[in-house]
Amino acid sequence: MRQVKMMEISTSNLKEETRNWLDEQVDKRNSELITYSKESYGYFIPLFDEMELDSVPNDLRKIIDYAISNSFEWVMFDCDAEESQLFEVFE
Repeated sequence: MRQVKMMEISTSNLKEETRNWLDEQVDKRNSELITYSKESYGYFIPLFDEMELDSVPNDLRKIIDYAISNSFEWVMFDCDAEESQLFEVFE
């Protein structure tokens, strides 16, 4: 069995516009960023070494860059997770 390293972070660390963009990615067949829904709680995003992030909103890109540079394989955004002080917190 293989174990993976996942970073958990609050959806409050994302702008509302970014959360709306992620909702669109979940529904797209050929999305710009592979995104899985946690229903109304948040998102799961798998990470890869060579990700194309040009179209990804800046607040999300900063989190993904941090996660990749710290060897995480997934980011889990959850509305009940602790807000990270490493990134801006939005209402």
